[in-house]
Amino acid sequence: MAQTDFKNFEHSSLWSKNMNFGETNAAFMFSEYSSDICEIHAGHNLTSYKKAEIQEEGTGEWRWEMKVKSYSSIKQKNKIWGEANYSSGKKRNVIWNSTADFRLLYPYVLADTVGGDLDCERYHFSGGCATQLGKFIIGERVTFRADHEYRDVDPRPRSVVTDLFLEVGGLYHLGLFDIGIDGGALIYKQTNDVSFYQELGKTPELQMTGIGSDYKRFSGSNASAYYKSIGYTVGTQLLPKDSHSGVFINVNYTDRPFQRILTSLNSLPISRLYLMECNAEFGWKKTKEKTNWTISGSWHREKRHGDEIIAGSSASSEYKKLGELTMFHAKLDEYTIRAALRQKQKSIYTFKIDGGIQKYSSDYVFPNRVLAFDKVYGKVVGQWQRAFQHIALELDGNVCYYSNIYKKLTYPQALVSPTNLEYLNNLYESASADYLLAGMGSRITFLMEKTNLFCCLTGGYLSATNNNGFSINTRIGINF
Repeated sequence: MAQTDFKNFEHSSLWSKNMNFGETNAAFMFSEYSSDICEIHAGHNLTSYKKAEIQEEGTGEWRWEMKVKSYSSIKQKNKIWGEANYSSGKKRNVIWNSTADFRLLYPYVLADTVGGDLDCERYHFSGGCATQLGKFIIGERVTFRADHEYRDVDPRPRSVVTDLFLEVGGLYHLGLFDIGIDGGALIYKQTNDVSFYQELGKTPELQMTGIGSDYKRFSGSNASAYYKSIGYTVGTQLLPKDSHSGVFINVNYTDRPFQRILTSLNSLPISRLYLMECNAEFGWKKTKEKTNWTISGSWHREKRHGDEIIAGSSASSEYKKLGELTMFHAKLDEYTIRAALRQKQKSIYTFKIDGGIQKYSSDYVFPNRVLAFDKVYGKVVGQWQRAFQHIALELDGNVCYYSNIYKKLTYPQALVSPTNLEYLNNLYESASADYLLAGMGSRITFLMEKTNLFCCLTGGYLSATNNNGFSINTRIGINF
């Protein structure tokens, strides 16, 4: 076996992740890898911070996990792949949030000022198939996630999430290029409630509405809700064939409306969140026998706006809906320039450099609140891979720095309680902070006749204004 022939390198390669069109269009998974693999591993993940980066997600977490994944060919005209994962652990010191999937659903979550640790477990399944039909390739993919988060002391939130993604994609070989198009449906549901075993001293649950504000009319004892959403995603791609150079394009758009419904008030829909995401990347790929490189520019936009109900007087816990007002707006734009290089010699060297700017703005209409910040950032990632006679080694490293260049927070001071003021100050401190992130990782694979044994260790460090933290990830498993 030649020193660069170890087939499993491509499945963990930084280069594969750099040009992974298969993540957005299942049809491109047909040529994503040239080798088959089946991998089973067990692992443990730990993150810990001095202060929470995001208060609603806590000061860190630990999880252990079991994972199985595979990619294989059937008669050269079909490629199938799949993944099954289970993880269980605990999130530390979560406050101002009693709802799972905060980053997806914010700002419309249940919250309280007590918080605590949260037990969490996840089931994740994904699989797909790509079939070649002449110059066409058709791909299908199904992804399902189920989350369960809960606490065994007051206040006792419990969230159960089901998230389903169904996708169909296709591509056509046109000369030296592959042209792709894809579309999919996203179906989401979460049941969310908070209970108390102590009869005295109950903490009110707040119906959060954005930048520290809450829907006071329905906050307090209404501690049971569910979320539902049916959304869609579409995309198009242009990619030179494996051995050719040329322009590449990857564009996709996702639209997901989330409705929040209070079950304790005869299924009253009190808010609706509209989440829209758009990603576009345009670049050039150069392919040679031993050297490949890409250079590209990309744009990412995430836009949110929230409608809140205007409700009439109640009659037997039933409210008449009089109308809706759009009260919350948020927009994140990210512009990135990226370059990547892979060099094949006795070893495989891969480097990637990113530089860009993030621009975030949000506002709540009345009482008016505004939060905004801009950050510039740079990131360098490197990977070294080499196969010897009986072992294969991989080393990874990365460093990233975010520097704040603009920040703004306004709110009506006379209407903000001391507790909410502390929340806003922490939110502003986190949003306007400079961040340095660095990490290193290693993987050693013991090459045997039929089955390989591998172990991985990665670590990371975060340093920010008035904060620091670390992460450790370990895995051990087999592949064949």
